[in-house]
Parts: sequence; C-alpha cells; structure tokens
Amino acid sequence: MNIRHPSRSSVRSRNSVLSRLMQAWKVTAPSIRGFAAAASVTVRGAPFSASAGRASLLLLVGLLAFTGAVPSAQAEKPGVVSPAAGPALSLDDCLRETMTANHALLARSLEADAAVARRRGAGAARLPRLGVQASAQYATDPLRVRPAIANGEAGVFSNEVWQASVGASLPLFTGGRLVAEQEAARLLAEAAQADLAHSRQALAVRVVALFQEALALRSVVTSLEQSQVALNTQLERIDALLRQQKAAEVDRLRVSVRLARVEQSAIEARSRLEVVHATLAVLMGRNPERPVSLAGELVAPTAPADFAGSLGERG
Repeated sequence: MNIRHPSRSSVRSRNSVLSRLMQAWKVTAPSIRGFAAAASVTVRGAPFSASAGRASLLLLVGLLAFTGAVPSAQAEKPGVVSPAAGPALSLDDCLRETMTANHALLARSLEADAAVARRRGAGAARLPRLGVQASAQYATDPLRVRPAIANGEAGVFSNEVWQASVGASLPLFTGGRLVAEQEAARLLAEAAQADLAHSRQALAVRVVALFQEALALRSVVTSLEQSQVALNTQLERIDALLRQQKAAEVDRLRVSVRLARVEQSAIEARSRLEVVHATLAVLMGRNPERPVSLAGELVAPTAPADFAGSLGERG
C-alpha cells in the first residue's frame, strides 16, 4: 500500500494560507479568538496529511463565512443596563428627603396630630350642645293626637303620629372633670410635639453621622486600593530581585502578608460602605437595593485658633 506524503513546499504554502485566513478570522470574529488560536496552533504543528489539511482548510473557510454572514451574539443582544444610581445627593438633600419620607417620622407626626385632635375634643366638651330629635309612629287603631280642652269638644285622632323637638344643653358643674380632661389633653399634645421634635433631631444626627461615615469609608477604600497597587508593585520588584538572587524569600513573604491584610481591610471597608448606603436609603424611605450616590468630600477637623496658645499655657 503506497502512502503519499505531502512535500515541504505544499505544506509551507498551506501553512501560509491558513495563517492568513486565521489572521482575517481573528479580525472579523474577535469573540472566538480562543478557538482560532487553538486551531492555528493545531494547524501549524507537525506535518499533516493532505486529507487532514484540506478538511481543516474547509473548516476554517466555513467558519469565516459563518462569522461574516451571521453577526455575533454580542452585537445582537443589547448590553445589560445596570440600574442607574441617580444624581449624587448632598447632605442637605439627604436631610430634606429623610424629613419628608421617613416612615417612623411620619408615624410620629400622625401621633402628634392625633394628640392635637384629642385636645380639641376635650375643649369642645365644655361648650353648649344643640340637638334636634324627630320621631314617627303609625298605629292600626286611631290614636288621640290632641286632647279635648272643653266640654263637648271632639278629640283629634290619627293613625300617624309625628314628633319633632329641638334642645340645647350646657354643662354647669361636673366636679372639675372636664377641666382636668382638657388639661391632660393639652399636656399630651405638647408631649407629642416634643417627641416629634426629638425624633427629627435624632434622625438628623443619624443621617449626618451615616453620611460622614460613608465619605470616610469611601476615602478609606481609595487609600486601601492605592496601598494594594503599591504593594503589588513592590512584590513585582522583589520577584525581579529574586530572579537575580539579590533578595530573600522572606522579603516576598512579608510583602505578601501585608498585601493580604490590605485586601482584607478593603473588603471589610467596602462591605461596611454598602451597609451604610443601605441604612441611609432606608432612613430616606428608598429601596435599599438601589445604589445611593453621595456628593461631597470628607473635611478633616481643624484645631481651634487658640489651641497652640492653650497648650503653651499648660506647659
């Protein structure tokens, strides 16, 4: 049985053609570059038979035609739109939205309104009352409607009896009960208003604290990311020195431990920042799953002007 081996010139020509096809394929179909590279390595490897070369060539030509005719899935499918964080909120915006949309604060406000209404009701109990009363009656046997007032006068009889009356009442003496109820309702209304004011102040303090904590955590995350970049650069420099046998392995281990600690701190800071954002969103009456963007920079506290002088006096 005779086996025909391809000549070196034919193999070289096929390799050149396949390499050009592979380059064109990589340009037209970037989403399948990994398969193209694998096919290129397979084709450019050991010498192959003529049938295998023709099959590979036909396969590449078919894939080129398919990628040229059919757009990629990334081009057809629209990109996934991430939920917009919305405009950045300043501290004043957060306070304003919290005071108008916080559910607990709205409940306290309704309780204060109810206390005011009870106070008005207690004061109205001391005012005169005006009432109107009416009734109707029907009987099978006639009833005397008007009595006789003279001898021989026929009475007035009717099957239907209608009555109506108007009356007024005024409490003159109740032993101080109405006055005490009115005074108690007034005190309860004032207590509800004071409780509402305290809730507003406490909520405002918490919002300010969370806002400042979010700004501080954002600065901490930025600082930790810069530390990660610096430690990675230092780790690469130590690796280069290790290849030149100018550094010890313990130096690399020391930097790796510091890098792991910085990464752990960065993860904790990001997690805490997400919790703060969610808590702030809940206080503002928003959905905690939606991101909240904050505007502002952390201001470092400054010492008073006479701080140095007071230290000198103490010294």
